[in-house]
Amino acid sequence: MGARESLQVAIYHQEAVIAQALLNTTFPPQNLRLPNLPTGEYRYKALLYLDGNATGLVVGEAEGYLLVQATQTTVIPLTMQATQGRITLAPFEPFLTVGQTVPLTATIRNPDGAVVLMPPGQMTWSVEYAPDVAGVSATGLVTALAPGYAIIDAGNTNADPMTSSTVVTVAGQPVGTRGRIVFTKEASGFAIPNTDIFIINADGTGLRQLTDNPANDDMPDITADGQLVVFTSDRDGREALYRMRSDGTQLQRLAAPSFAGGSGRISPDGRYVAYTGGVAGGVSQLFRLDLQSGQEVQLTRGTAASHDASFSPNGTRLLFVTDSASAQQLYTMGIDGSDVRQLTSGTQVIRYLAPTYSPDGMRIAFSGPNMPSVLMTINAGDGSDLRQVYMPPGGGFVGAPAFSPDGQTILLPFAPNGHGPPLSKYSYLYRVDAQTGAADIWLPRVSSASWSRQGESKKRPSSLEGRGLGVRSPLHLCLAQHLAMKKETGAGDGGDD
Repeated sequence: MGARESLQVAIYHQEAVIAQALLNTTFPPQNLRLPNLPTGEYRYKALLYLDGNATGLVVGEAEGYLLVQATQTTVIPLTMQATQGRITLAPFEPFLTVGQTVPLTATIRNPDGAVVLMPPGQMTWSVEYAPDVAGVSATGLVTALAPGYAIIDAGNTNADPMTSSTVVTVAGQPVGTRGRIVFTKEASGFAIPNTDIFIINADGTGLRQLTDNPANDDMPDITADGQLVVFTSDRDGREALYRMRSDGTQLQRLAAPSFAGGSGRISPDGRYVAYTGGVAGGVSQLFRLDLQSGQEVQLTRGTAASHDASFSPNGTRLLFVTDSASAQQLYTMGIDGSDVRQLTSGTQVIRYLAPTYSPDGMRIAFSGPNMPSVLMTINAGDGSDLRQVYMPPGGGFVGAPAFSPDGQTILLPFAPNGHGPPLSKYSYLYRVDAQTGAADIWLPRVSSASWSRQGESKKRPSSLEGRGLGVRSPLHLCLAQHLAMKKETGAGDGGDD
């Protein structure tokens, strides 16, 4: 403040008001001089208002007792107590790119929610966590220094001290110029560990939160044109598939009665969603939902569990994992469940977590084997040429990969040892060069992501056409793996009849 406010003072003697005064003052008033008070005992109360007419919001108060032993001028020391109840910071949980700045504003509110303004110099700012990620000035200006997240504290210095904190998320430089990226992020601070879905352009612009509720919204998949998002949520008490527009509107629960958790993967033409479902006997199988007719079809019926389906770039085949007695294997089949072909073989223990095609259909990327897990690729045609693309330093849990539209970059969720799964505030979304394996952190506190091709498919721009490279949360991947292992002993048959 520091401007002219008004101070209303009342003097009480034997509970009767014997004098009142309305003074203009500068906050905070230091003392009050009362001339010619007769000998006696008095009580006083002073209220500080923001305006000059003693109306509106009370921002401070002081009261006490006086003992006057002779008629004289009495000086009352005014120790003003602020009437606020909490500090709120804006913007809430700001999102920055390295090099950007944002001014934080601290607003003090009294217990009924009314705003209480503080004078200059009575608010302090500090970095509680990760000063190498973000810094803050004495006036609340935050500067993004490196990818990661930092915690910024604000506190007042008056007689009723309080503090408040906010998380600042810092992204690395943009990962590309094409497409939109939808991702899962812890959105409600650290006290409530729920996740929500966000969307951002590959060039770092257009960040928007799409869901906001106490449930866990997770594992989003976005269509090629970037207009439709399919995701999982437990908002209705059990995990189910949902879809919405990429602006967060037109939310709809999908009628997929056999859905057993994990994520839904969208076909290139936007008509189908493939997912893992449960059947009698507890063996996981693959299902397909027609988004136009609402019809659900079971695609695999083998004695071994099948899971982690992904469409080929041309939409004619499905890539999936089947468990055998000795090791997991990769298979492909037609989108109607016919023409099953085994892609990998052998007894090498490899966990094919969330396999996905490169946009040109030449390579398959997946996360494996176990702990520490790494990013690996193989030839899509025959399963040969197994390559380790990237192993994060120090080891940890690698989530499901997502290719960029040109296939040159792979987004890869990762949680260091001791922090995953599940991935949340301790996880990072790396960008990895698909050829060289060079990697750096792009986003913190992200557990899954999907990258659209945005407009490459022009045949039916108003339809649900497109392929999103869905990425499953490592928590759900781990659970899916656990469920998939509940199978009868025997060689995987690829899910055919």
